[in-house]
Amino acid sequence: MTETKEKLWFRAKSFGWGWVPISWQGWLVTIVYILILVWTVVRIDPKVHSASDFLINYAIVFIPATLILLYFCYTKGEKPKWRWNIRKAIELEREYRKKSNQEQRKDNN
Repeated sequence: MTETKEKLWFRAKSFGWGWVPISWQGWLVTIVYILILVWTVVRIDPKVHSASDFLINYAIVFIPATLILLYFCYTKGEKPKWRWNIRKAIELEREYRKKSNQEQRKDNN
């Protein structure tokens, strides 16, 4: 059986829980997500007559967009876990940066 290691789009956060984009694909997904949410606010604003109208209209876009973002993060990223030890988080960050620099050197050669 041949194993192909996919390039990650997101890595697990060094402290806390969640993901951080690390490739252009991850950044693209994140930027598109933010633009969709901002566009929704701009599009809804003139029509709103109450806070509940705004929340309902925003939730219609926010919930599916967030679920899609989480799908990409989970399938194209490291599996996240809770990390609360700040010293361990700093070590993981240094380790990741060192590994990332080595991969960039390989790509450049």
